[in-house]
Amino acid sequence: MGRNKAGTTGESFEVVVKTFHGLEELLAKEIRVLTGKPVRILHRAVSFRGDMAGLYRANYQLNTAVRVLRTLCSGPAGSRETFYGLIRQYPWERIMSYHQSLRVDVVGSSQIFRNTRYAALLAKDAVADRFRELTGQRPDVDLENPDIRIHILMLEDRAVVSLDSSGESLHQRGYRAEQVDAPLNEVLASALVMFSGWDRRTPFIDPMCGSGTILLEAARLAMNIPPGYRRRAFAFEKWKNHNPDLWREVVNRAHENEIHEAPLLLGGDISAAAIDITARNAERAGLRRHIRLAHKPFDGLVKPAPEGTIIMNPPYGERLKMNDQLSFYSEVGNVLKHKFTGYRAWIFSSNREALNALGLKTTRRFTLYNGPLESYFYGYDLYPGTRKSGNNGSGNDTGSSKSSKLS
Repeated sequence: MGRNKAGTTGESFEVVVKTFHGLEELLAKEIRVLTGKPVRILHRAVSFRGDMAGLYRANYQLNTAVRVLRTLCSGPAGSRETFYGLIRQYPWERIMSYHQSLRVDVVGSSQIFRNTRYAALLAKDAVADRFRELTGQRPDVDLENPDIRIHILMLEDRAVVSLDSSGESLHQRGYRAEQVDAPLNEVLASALVMFSGWDRRTPFIDPMCGSGTILLEAARLAMNIPPGYRRRAFAFEKWKNHNPDLWREVVNRAHENEIHEAPLLLGGDISAAAIDITARNAERAGLRRHIRLAHKPFDGLVKPAPEGTIIMNPPYGERLKMNDQLSFYSEVGNVLKHKFTGYRAWIFSSNREALNALGLKTTRRFTLYNGPLESYFYGYDLYPGTRKSGNNGSGNDTGSSKSSKLS
């Protein structure tokens, strides 16, 4: 084991980074680039072996991470006694003090523990009993704002015990204090920009920007600003073995390649309230001077350069009735074909029928989830005139288009 610059021994352990369904490959690529470590792709998660510096970097710099767990131990849990013993034997005094509060979350499946709440209660008792034996004191439980968050994955007759190093979900970047109805999650918005293949140099447009999440994530990515830069706190800061010097070093290094100018970033919306919300969120993000906003309907926007990228998340569900959605999407397709030739457009929607009403041929497709909704992220190359193949770029999605489905 080596030593990092802050003077701490680089103990190696398993790090499990959780994400949303469909983003595992994207997250795995991020981790490889960030850490240089081999990864293992799991269900809605990616794991790698790392040290405290790697755990800090994962929390601060991974765009598609939702939560970062440090694995502590694993073992048999085929009975209440073995499960209790597994938890109690771990040296929790290295992680926390008895005067700190804790929360235990249990997920997974077990024939012994039909109720995960009971398993969480038993695990909490095991930790508390260990401290009572060592110090005569028991730590308190705090479900709202605990100092220490213990995460337990039940795998039938085994259990994996981890520490949640993030605290609040990492999608909470710290800049979005206001939002419109049905906003996109920041992690998903960041993933859409990354999936789009935008070169981060040509103009970027979100013509239905809502509260500005896609636009602000695009700005941050273009400028190499870490996603954690506005976060107030991470759970690992309350661990006994937290190293503030190493943490400061990780944060400082994360900003070394930051770019201080951005390409043209344009957000439009038919709603004046949405534009105002985007402006205020951009101000909180420290990005207001880097984006342009236009209170205009989509067909009122003018492309600012011959080439660029458009990403939009049109209204859906209760916000537009089905017949209105089909005609609305059809009009969106017409505007894209006639006013944005030379651009690559991407549309994120849970309504496949409405996407077909665009009258555009997809060049790339992803299947993702927006909360519980299966959703589709479709890309369209808006060619000027006729393609060399003889296809004019119009027509509904067919099997001949290139498909890239991550689900």
